[in-house]
Amino acid sequence: MNPSAKQKALMLSLAVAFSPLVPLLLAQFASYALGCAVTEAVEPTCMFLGLDVGGLLYGLFMLGGFGFAISILLGMGIYKFLQRKSTQW
Repeated sequence: MNPSAKQKALMLSLAVAFSPLVPLLLAQFASYALGCAVTEAVEPTCMFLGLDVGGLLYGLFMLGGFGFAISILLGMGIYKFLQRKSTQW
């Protein structure tokens, strides 16, 4: 079965919309494995091989959170744009 232009647009917009979950989940899993808690309020102290990676995890977490809100809107825009383009073909 060959996917139609509408299905391709939907898949692309979903990929864009949910892509910020990658750094957010990476930060959460890493902080859980290191035994520290990453929150929006404060940068944690997380030690890994003698280095404090709390700032990195905090940055990933915040990037994922803000990016998620923005990418949902971007994904909807891409879907509407490609949907409108496919009706013209």
